[in-house]
Amino acid sequence: MLESILLGLIQGLTEFLPVSSSGHLVLAQSLLPGFTEPGLLFDLFLHGGTLIAVILYFRKDLIDMIRGMFPRSIQETSDPVRESRITVAALVIATLPAAAAGMFCENFIEKLFESPRLTALMLCMTGIILFAGERKWGGESALKHPLNEWHPMDWFTIGCAQAVALIPGISRSGCTIAAALILGWSRIQAARFAFLMMLPAVSGAIVYQSWKILHSTQHPPLQWSFVTAGTLAAAVSGYAAIGILIRFIQKRKLNGFGYYCLAAGLVVFALNFF
Repeated sequence: MLESILLGLIQGLTEFLPVSSSGHLVLAQSLLPGFTEPGLLFDLFLHGGTLIAVILYFRKDLIDMIRGMFPRSIQETSDPVRESRITVAALVIATLPAAAAGMFCENFIEKLFESPRLTALMLCMTGIILFAGERKWGGESALKHPLNEWHPMDWFTIGCAQAVALIPGISRSGCTIAAALILGWSRIQAARFAFLMMLPAVSGAIVYQSWKILHSTQHPPLQWSFVTAGTLAAAVSGYAAIGILIRFIQKRKLNGFGYYCLAAGLVVFALNFF
């Protein structure tokens, strides 16, 4: 039970903070004696917990998007309706690269998880990506646009950053936020869009992997009390992590997370090299 809760807490925190959840799973394997991966099905439930966190935290935004897609009492051309529809279109376009990479490169990506050294190097790369995002960001006075304007190439570019984050050790939130900052987005807009992008990406992955498990010949046994505890822990810690990062990014740069990723990557590399 304690291990399930611990894994849920780690998943929730590292999924949203720009430090790579997959990298920390490898770190846990390296540091905890006798630790083994709990299996894909348990991992899917943990991701379901982080999905719940996004839905709860952005519930108002999601309700507004749904209402905007199906307006009744407001004009079709009003700003809220237009912004909601553009946001939905942006999420669809941004999800395409990761969906394509997940479908056509699945076996290759799974093999990458077998190399702790590669994960360590990619953790260091996450740190470099965060530094690059902050270095290229022009500041609030240099912003190109808010999310209510039509910029499909921006959305696709950020989606490509999310696809790169399928590599273990690359932080999904860190890579997408850094890409948005490089493109000139505001810090809050970058973080908000990065978290909303998780909804279609993770939902699709959960549905796809669940379908594969149900159609496989072997179904790993699960103790549902442990699964429930881990899922709730992931949801609670994920909700907290979203709030922490959004408040943090308003006042501070992501360089601190970059230094952390570099240090964690070096620790993982050292533990698996010597």
